[in-house]
Amino acid sequence: MVAPFDHFRADEGAPVAPGIYRVVGADDERVTLLHVGDTAGGRVHTGRIERVPRTALDRLEAADSPDLTGPRAALAGGLEGLWLTARFAPRRAAKRPLQTVAGLVLYLGGLLGPSVATLPDPAFDLAQAAGVLLLAAAVAGLPRGR
Repeated sequence: MVAPFDHFRADEGAPVAPGIYRVVGADDERVTLLHVGDTAGGRVHTGRIERVPRTALDRLEAADSPDLTGPRAALAGGLEGLWLTARFAPRRAAKRPLQTVAGLVLYLGGLLGPSVATLPDPAFDLAQAAGVLLLAAAVAGLPRGR
């Protein structure tokens, strides 16, 4: 039985080009596949859709999603956000090193905390929010000195 969000790997000789495909639709006779990964398992955004007979799935093997999940995805997303912040406001953040470091520690602690510590989830959410606020204040130059 095939269901939406199942993933399949196509190798040479498969009814579709090599890569990883996600099932995005199915009826009694055909399955609609979205190309989502390259042959090495990395994520791609081609938008290519393939419609194949259900019997063609016998020539494909089940595969894992190429999307990052769990702590790795959280870390990647968090670091990307931090990179964008640091890219646009490094001088201001550097002028407030203690506030910036405290914000980074709280933010990353809130982001990664659930995978390494056993505290209630709201504690991690509050730490992450406080970190974001400290970083935003450092970049905005707040609080202003007298």
